[in-house]
Amino acid sequence: MYCQISNGSTIEIDKLTLKNLRFNVESGGQVQVLGKLLFEENIGTSDILSIYCSGGESIIEITGEMSFKDCQNAGALRVDIVNNGIAILNKLTFQNCVHEQWQSKGGGMYASITTGGQLTLTQSALFKNCSSLSNGAGLGGGMYIYVGNSNCLVQIIGEMTFENCSSLGQGGGLFCSSLGQVYLNKMTFINCSGSTGGGMSLAGTAILQGEVTFTDCNSTQIGSGGGGGLYLTPDHGRLLIITGKLTFERCSSMFYGGGLYI
Repeated sequence: MYCQISNGSTIEIDKLTLKNLRFNVESGGQVQVLGKLLFEENIGTSDILSIYCSGGESIIEITGEMSFKDCQNAGALRVDIVNNGIAILNKLTFQNCVHEQWQSKGGGMYASITTGGQLTLTQSALFKNCSSLSNGAGLGGGMYIYVGNSNCLVQIIGEMTFENCSSLGQGGGLFCSSLGQVYLNKMTFINCSGSTGGGMSLAGTAILQGEVTFTDCNSTQIGSGGGGGLYLTPDHGRLLIITGKLTFERCSSMFYGGGLYI
């Protein structure tokens, strides 16, 4: 299913169960999804749900729940927000989702926010048994976030849980590279692994303002990397701020920082 919405047009969707869906929202178009979107048992060469939102006053708001189960090969959800577009997502569930194509990013969810775009996750997100498996380059077993400009905004208001997620590269649960504003709230990482940052890898600018817990997470790369639970690299002259509480339990690394590497 493909939906093209532009020039002030509006579409409302209640409930869908389907294999593939693409929203292309431009030039002031608006989409509101009220009910549940369910995607199951899909093996494809592209993302199962793709959202592209571009232009001022272009908005996609999914107030219902989105559930992805057994989405293989190319990942589950891709969100691209550009040119002051806005996306608001509510409750997300990803189970057994895998991205294994070349330079895979985000086994469950891939999000790229550039040129003034805004992404808000309002309620909760669960990533369970998700993986990014491109050898050496797989980033974010559960979720990958890229924020490309200082005028971009990502707000995670609700709670995120990553359980049994893995990547062959950085960020077994979550990988985030940011040149803009990223606010992360309560997060839980359980039994996640990656070459660097077994639970989470953060590069650039971000604010951790809620409680973040890492349990039984590990980084697997020998001789470099590190951060069994959390790997932080505040590069590009950017600032990482931690105002919440970090807890590490039984985390390990094959290099430096069994719990935390900075």
